[in-house]
Formats: sequence, C-alpha cells, structure tokens
Amino acid sequence: MKARNYTFDEMCYLVVVDIRSLGGNIKISTVKNFYSGVSRSTVGTVNQINT
Repeated sequence: MKARNYTFDEMCYLVVVDIRSLGGNIKISTVKNFYSGVSRSTVGTVNQINT
C-alpha cells in the first residue's frame, strides 16, 4: 500500500465520512475544532461524536 500525505481538510473529511457511515452525525467544523484544539469543550465534542 502506497503512503499518502493527506491535507488537514482531507483528513477531517475522511473522519466525518467514517463517523457518518457508523450512524453518527457530525459536522466537519466539529472535527476540525477537535483536532485543532480550538474547542475547549472536548467532552461536549466527544458527546456530539457519540450521538
């Protein structure tokens, strides 16, 4: 398998697609904030992912 360097946006998009394929509902902005550390409410973010 060939390694691929994903951009930050591509990586976040793939995370969203995976979560949605498992029945979750999440926005790409939530994933970006989670990985960027911008959101101080990480517990709330994790709860949103689990919803």
